Amino acid sequence: MKIKSAGIIIFTLLLATVAQATPTKMNVSVGVASIDVGEKSGTGYDIGFGYGKYYDAGMYWGGEFILEYADINAINIIGYAADIRLGYTPVNTALKDFTLYGIGAAMYQSVDDRENSGFGYGAGLEYRVTNTVGVNVDYKTFNMTPSNIGFLNYDYTKTGVSVKYMF
Repeated sequence: MKIKSAGIIIFTLLLATVAQATPTKMNVSVGVASIDVGEKSGTGYDIGFGYGKYYDAGMYWGGEFILEYADINAINIIGYAADIRLGYTPVNTALKDFTLYGIGAAMYQSVDDRENSGFGYGAGLEYRVTNTVGVNVDYKTFNMTPSNIGFLNYDYTKTGVSVKYMF
């Protein structure tokens, strides 16, 4: 009986937390990043479309689909990524406009017509300038695996800044 009561209390608290959430905010973003591919580095550009949900208790979760392009030493890189983000906003403090989050990501890339895919992780910080404009800084690293036999795995690292519009 005690376990059932505890389960009901936990379920009620979770339901109350979800009920207190602000509406889901869709967003579009543009960004620039420092890209490292193995021993080579350069600048990349991306556009994204995503969503985020901020809860009154400070929890945040969101996701984003990203299209990116980089030209590193005459090597064309086109990537498609999907990020899942989970974080925290210190509500009712002077830092209430900041959100710190962890990132889990998957990516597909075309590097000079060679297909590659991989999973990655990272972290980021968002600052909401207004209710509709935000600035994100994040770091992600991926272990990429070529689909063609004979090519080596490589690390792909991205440190970037983006501006997003939330609606």
